[in-house]
Amino acid sequence: MKVSVEFDGSSSDMLYVFADPVDDVAAPSGGGVYVPSPGSFALPSGSTAVSFGRGVHQIGYWKVPATVTRIHLARGAYVVGAIDARESREMRVTGRGVLSGEAFPWRADGTNPTTSCGYDCWDKAVKMLSLARSGSVSVEGLTIANPPHYTISAGNDVATAAWTLDNFKIVGGWRWNNDGTAVPGGSTIRNCFVSANDDAMKLYNSNATIDGCVVRHLHNGSPFQLGWFTKSATNVVVRNVDVIRYDSNDLDTPQGQGSDNHAVFNFATNGAHGGSGTISGFRFEDIRIENAPVRVLGLRAPRGQQIRDVLFTRVSVDGLGAGRNYLDAYRGGVLSGVTFSDLSFGGTKVTAANRSTRAALDITGSATGVAFE
Repeated sequence: MKVSVEFDGSSSDMLYVFADPVDDVAAPSGGGVYVPSPGSFALPSGSTAVSFGRGVHQIGYWKVPATVTRIHLARGAYVVGAIDARESREMRVTGRGVLSGEAFPWRADGTNPTTSCGYDCWDKAVKMLSLARSGSVSVEGLTIANPPHYTISAGNDVATAAWTLDNFKIVGGWRWNNDGTAVPGGSTIRNCFVSANDDAMKLYNSNATIDGCVVRHLHNGSPFQLGWFTKSATNVVVRNVDVIRYDSNDLDTPQGQGSDNHAVFNFATNGAHGGSGTISGFRFEDIRIENAPVRVLGLRAPRGQQIRDVLFTRVSVDGLGAGRNYLDAYRGGVLSGVTFSDLSFGGTKVTAANRSTRAALDITGSATGVAFE
């Protein structure tokens, strides 16, 4: 169970309630396991695992050596800092503890984490949990709070690490640019809770599955982002997801300009005007959107980008937001073969005849082959 209790419509004073399984992942034991005392952290050479027990731990911006393959945060562990484990190709992060970025300034500079870098600092800003782009990576049970920037990252969003992320939670994204998680090719993400203040899940890679998650989205970005640059990806499944609230009220969507990254299902075109790629075989199934977000659909294929064969099945939206939804292709982009099977707004099924009024859905540019079943 993952619940957000909100008072008087406030998006800045929520109570999150999570019910975890009673059985916890066992802490690592044996030789090579470092068990730091609260308040101190000095990794001995030769360590292969770190196990944080109950108490407050200060780790700063920890660049994990490749020899460490297991990190455990036990129940009651509150670890202040960030974990950069990109050097470890075989990594397990487990436990019911909390990893908090509260000590970092917004957009903390990874070369000097006590300072904030400039706006275009994506590549070097501190991410809360940086994981390898290739190899075997898993995360289970962790809660990540108060990120200064992106939360779970591969360092580069185009990755093939085949992560398994299970029962993790992301909360406290108050500071903008608080993206949720990368989704490398071959990954499985399940049973998660993501409260993001930028793109919650970046669907940039092939053969990925997201299943059984809850998204509580704040003002910035999109719950499911396909865009920002041209790319190729196929065979992505997103199913059984509840978007329990989406706070964005941004209506700035001129073609090829502005911040057109405000829709539940989105391709942001800002800057996506070079290269080429094909997105195909995406499936969104059993998606429940509980409020009336400003926009549900914002898919626009820019020059060089093809978006084909996308299926939305059993997608329900509580109400109609202030913005128009759109499927669009322009400047030579291609958008075709988008099918809606049982799409509803406010309890009414959307059809080809009523899509403009019931769903405020515009099909524009050279977009073709849009079907309603």
